[in-house]
Amino acid sequence: MTQDVLPTALSETNLNLYSSRLPRLTLILLNLGDKQLPFFQDKNVRNALLLDLNRQWMVDKLLQGQGLWPTARSCPVLGLL
Repeated sequence: MTQDVLPTALSETNLNLYSSRLPRLTLILLNLGDKQLPFFQDKNVRNALLLDLNRQWMVDKLLQGQGLWPTARSCPVLGLL
């Protein structure tokens, strides 16, 4: 089901809707190579930004509640961030 029809489907009281997980990642990548953004070179700044993210809001608003957020900052492709 696409995200454009999901809100309508969720509001249908006579519809039994089941969901399952898709093996998909949504990532936030910081531009560490940009010399005009030297603060990204500071690990403490990057950690503070990542700690301050409201992951539940992102799942609720950006993924329309259809997602799980990780409890660790790791990525199977990129390794530990």
